[in-house]
Amino acid sequence: MKISKKIGVALYNEFRGSLESFLHFLSNTEINYVEIGKDWIPTRRELDRFRDLLEIYQLGATLHISDHYNLAEPNLGKWKRNILGVLGDLSVCYDLGIKSAVLHCGWVSDPKDLSKGYERFGEAYKTISGFAEDLDVGISLENQCSEGLRNYIFQDYRDIDKLSEFVDPDEMFFTLDVGHAGRYGAPLDEMASSMGDKLVKIHLHDYNKLGKDHLPLGTGELDKKMVLKIIEENDPLITIENRSVQDIRNSISYLAEATEQRASTSPSEKDHGTP
Repeated sequence: MKISKKIGVALYNEFRGSLESFLHFLSNTEINYVEIGKDWIPTRRELDRFRDLLEIYQLGATLHISDHYNLAEPNLGKWKRNILGVLGDLSVCYDLGIKSAVLHCGWVSDPKDLSKGYERFGEAYKTISGFAEDLDVGISLENQCSEGLRNYIFQDYRDIDKLSEFVDPDEMFFTLDVGHAGRYGAPLDEMASSMGDKLVKIHLHDYNKLGKDHLPLGTGELDKKMVLKIIEENDPLITIENRSVQDIRNSISYLAEATEQRASTSPSEKDHGTP
């Protein structure tokens, strides 16, 4: 099972030190790309420097569109501003040569507004997907897990059918966030099956029974055996989402060991026991 050529790390973490030190750390591992965004999008002044750093450290880049843009927003004015924010984030793809972007669908405060939320997202996605197509950027939709007053419109496999009522299924691709799915209680095998060949990326992190996620692999409740099976069958881009350099290092080591062990296991034994 060859997956090392498609492993990346999310930049939005609590690493200490300079951007250069973090990219240097990544370049000395098996990591091939960095996922920017969510908490930090390069400004116009920062783009040239960041592009140079990617070249120096021989790293590719993908984009995680900022998660505070709610595309299911009921307020028309705010909804339009959120769409413009997404388009602004996507614009950095041209400057950095990014070809892959992850998008959150949005949320509603009142579960009774979910139907309207799907409709809002569908309208927004027409504009966003057209802009991304002009940039030659592929967008994938990420599943979330509700918290507080945020009732996300895409949380498990059943929501894919609801989204397809407002978005052409041929234009929907997916990022499976296994930590979010685990916290929500969505079976990973059913999530992957519903996404089918549209599953193009995995956000990889562990979670615990207290609802805390973005933990290093092997320290929580994540079904690692199922995750490896999904990776083997779908060959997606893999992005490790941890909060510190040490956690990233631990996850890389765990993934390498688990992958090697699975590769040496007979087909009849792969889906029994722990990786």
